Amino acid sequence: MAAVPQEEQQREGRGASAQGRERNRPGASPDDKDLWLFTCIKHISGPLDRPREVNGTDYYVGYEGEELAEYRKFYGRVILRYHKGKGQQGSIRWAEGLLDKIHVVKVLSDAYAGDEFPGYDCVSLSYAQLKAIWDKDKSSWKSTLSRQQGVYVITDTATGNLYVGSATGRNGIYQRWQDYIRDGHGNDTRLIAIVEQYGLEYVQTHFRYTLLEHYDFTVSKDVVLTRESYWKEALDTRKHGYNDN
Repeated sequence: MAAVPQEEQQREGRGASAQGRERNRPGASPDDKDLWLFTCIKHISGPLDRPREVNGTDYYVGYEGEELAEYRKFYGRVILRYHKGKGQQGSIRWAEGLLDKIHVVKVLSDAYAGDEFPGYDCVSLSYAQLKAIWDKDKSSWKSTLSRQQGVYVITDTATGNLYVGSATGRNGIYQRWQDYIRDGHGNDTRLIAIVEQYGLEYVQTHFRYTLLEHYDFTVSKDVVLTRESYWKEALDTRKHGYNDN
């Protein structure tokens, strides 16, 4: 089974407005684009202090928000149906006229924590999915990723910026990604700066982790690092992403 696709939606209302984040429902048919998983809701406090192009243009549109903690018990459990019509491909929605178009399909007894390991070529997870899998110590993921070195890319879905990294240490990919769950940055310089400026919550909301290549431990570490360098160059992440070396 392929990894669950993700799409982000933000909603801005007037007055007591809220910002919600939803993504396609786990296990849904790839052809059913109207099913979503409820993962977060916030009260909007103002525009987000965000990076700009040299000409002053925003990289993206975003808002600062305060999480509505009373809804946390529903995160990852509520499956919704909402149809995005033509001309609604942007990430910003007014709450007025939208909420009555969102319908609850099902409330899961427990938060979605990902399926069994789908294969190395299908590993692409949001922070929430990654943390749920690690927190539940799902054996198929742990045993498989612990045996492999690899090259991966982290996507900031708010800006489109990428970070390419590698996992060559003990317990391979599993251990490296566990570092990101713990502090959001894994001791990577540019990611540390993001967490310090925007908080761990930014990472939890916007970061996605995708495996690009994998190797068993009979392969030299130098081979993995060479492939990491290749992907940094190919994706231009030193100049237009979060890599600084």
